[in-house]
Amino acid sequence: MSLVKELKIVTVRHGLTEYNKKRVMSGWNDIDLSEVGILQLKQLKKEVTYPQTDRYVTSGLKRAKDTFEILFGDSQELHGSYEGFNEVNFGKIEAQPIDVVSEPFYEGFLNEKSYEEGETLDEFSKRNMDQLIQLCDELIEDNLDSVTIVSHSGTARLFDWIFNEKKREQYRSPSMPNGLGHIFIVDYNPVTKTFKLKQQLPVSASHQS
Repeated sequence: MSLVKELKIVTVRHGLTEYNKKRVMSGWNDIDLSEVGILQLKQLKKEVTYPQTDRYVTSGLKRAKDTFEILFGDSQELHGSYEGFNEVNFGKIEAQPIDVVSEPFYEGFLNEKSYEEGETLDEFSKRNMDQLIQLCDELIEDNLDSVTIVSHSGTARLFDWIFNEKKREQYRSPSMPNGLGHIFIVDYNPVTKTFKLKQQLPVSASHQS
């Protein structure tokens, strides 16, 4: 009997924040959604058919929790908030202009050389994947097979990068619009803690759950 379990993992990026609008680095700073971001999420809720899942979780940051409440809070219960799904820790360059600091940061990030005390790709990957493995093990233990993770562009990019076995330099694309995300259908092996991508779809207005 195979131990491999098919799971549906849905990622949704949080709504627009003032940091996003101002184009400054937003990682672990616990910032709020902007007024525009809140309105955009309410509009997306009308236009997008978000796939229903057995469980809903967020990162540990307020912008992700508030996004969950707007998109799903009237019909779904939040199972928990996990710091392992927090955005990249940008260290000392939090809130600094993207156009000034993003290139030197990501040069170090991709080459495992911490820039201004920020995370590297391996550190970010281990943190998120350890959290995902824990979450998937909990799903199997509870006889569930799907989860929505409301988090950040970094997390959505990371899962896309890992599940598709992309090259290291491909981590930064594609960018994920606020309020949207990916649907990953994967085979998960709880013994080896490994994932195999079977299908990937966008969370979009045309998708039907």
